[in-house]
Amino acid sequence: IIKLVDDSSPFQMCIKENLFLRLLLLYVSDASSETKTDDLATQRINGAKAWIDKHYTEEISLERVANQVNMSRSHFARQFRQHTGFSVIDYLLKVRCDAVAAQLAHSTTDISEIAFATGFSNLSHFYRHFKRRYGATPRAFRQMIRNQGIALQAS
Repeated sequence: IIKLVDDSSPFQMCIKENLFLRLLLLYVSDASSETKTDDLATQRINGAKAWIDKHYTEEISLERVANQVNMSRSHFARQFRQHTGFSVIDYLLKVRCDAVAAQLAHSTTDISEIAFATGFSNLSHFYRHFKRRYGATPRAFRQMIRNQGIALQAS
């Protein structure tokens, strides 16, 4: 290859051009395959999010969601975080807390009933995550919504 670089005969120029075009073709085909892989990963992650949004009241594990989109647990966890910025569990907690907030704003149902109905199985766990997400306890959040008439906006 070193001799090819120094030689400028027409035959050698043709070989150099051929090698260059082959390398370029390999590069373009690799880039195309990466895009297809990324598109498939995005579709799978969007499918996983939609599945979680629909089944958040159930007992959900990382493995269960990964199985829904036919991915290994560890690969799915990495891809999910890369695409959403959340771990699967953090996303699930966000969805559940948002569902609780919506119900608190529009109903008089007992807070613990709402928590259990949205998939939380431990009240202290629920209170801790709700307060972290909204900056207020569920009771204070409900009171604030009622007293100030604040419109709940999902984030």
